[in-house]
Amino acid sequence: MEGDILDLDTVLSGVRECGWVFHCAAAYKFWTKDPCDIYKTNVNGTDNVLGASNIAGVFKKSFTLVRSAP
Repeated sequence: MEGDILDLDTVLSGVRECGWVFHCAAAYKFWTKDPCDIYKTNVNGTDNVLGASNIAGVFKKSFTLVRSAP
């Protein structure tokens, strides 16, 4: 699925009729002038994914956190 995790309606449409939700979306930068953007994406976006999953009745969720990959 492609979309903005800050848009609850988009996330909700993506998780409807799903048995599992794997949340791997994140904003990651070593440095930024405005850390609020990273906070909004990572915290509010995760809240939207979990909230939409609960609304849609998806009770199996997996959150993946990886700082870097080879």
